[in-house]
Amino acid sequence: MASGFLRLATIGTTQVRVHWVAPVVWALGGFSSSTGDLGLKGILAAVVVYGVHAMGHWLMANFYRLPVSRLDIDGFGASVAWTGRATRGVHAAVAFGGVIAHLAFAVVLLVFAGKGSLLVQQMIWVNFVVGCINVLPFGRLDGADGWRHLAVVLRQPMPTARPDREHPTRRARRLIAEADREIGHSAVHRPSTPSGPDGGPEPDWNGDAPEVREIASQFESLMTEVRADVQQRRRHSSDDEPV
Repeated sequence: MASGFLRLATIGTTQVRVHWVAPVVWALGGFSSSTGDLGLKGILAAVVVYGVHAMGHWLMANFYRLPVSRLDIDGFGASVAWTGRATRGVHAAVAFGGVIAHLAFAVVLLVFAGKGSLLVQQMIWVNFVVGCINVLPFGRLDGADGWRHLAVVLRQPMPTARPDREHPTRRARRLIAEADREIGHSAVHRPSTPSGPDGGPEPDWNGDAPEVREIASQFESLMTEVRADVQQRRRHSSDDEPV
């Protein structure tokens, strides 16, 4: 037992550990809000809800293909230890994976709430309490890590939609194709002068054709836009780099 955690099982490459405080919290929660045999149902409800919370983190990490080495369940919820590189948005998603699981589980519980099951009612209550607690941005709670990364993501400028403008890559390819056609057209139709070591004809064009000048102007405009876009990305790259 290290740091109060007891290894419960190993699933694949993931170690599942439970802190000794967790069973105490489950027992206190189960008996404090119920009487008689409902206390045992309260404990069962807490175990199920904490399991759902832990699976939420695990599933979210696996959704982003992040190898999970450890799954820890403590008195407030659960956390996962994973390896790999991820953006701050992915960090926030994994951190809030447990809270998202609570929301999904609440929908399932509400479907069966009308059947009058005491166990379902206990699960609804425990699910609500644990979910609300983990949204808070304090200590080891999910909100502490989730809100921190999400705040950085929300501060980033939103991309501006430009439906009326061509994608830079597609536009560059189109301009290159047009330039090739115009240069070939000038080479065929403009007068030529002997030049070169073999004295053969060489096109006498200096780029003064109106079509060529227009394409050159468009290229210059495109490169200006590309440089501005690169500078903007560099300014905000520190917020979007993997951490």
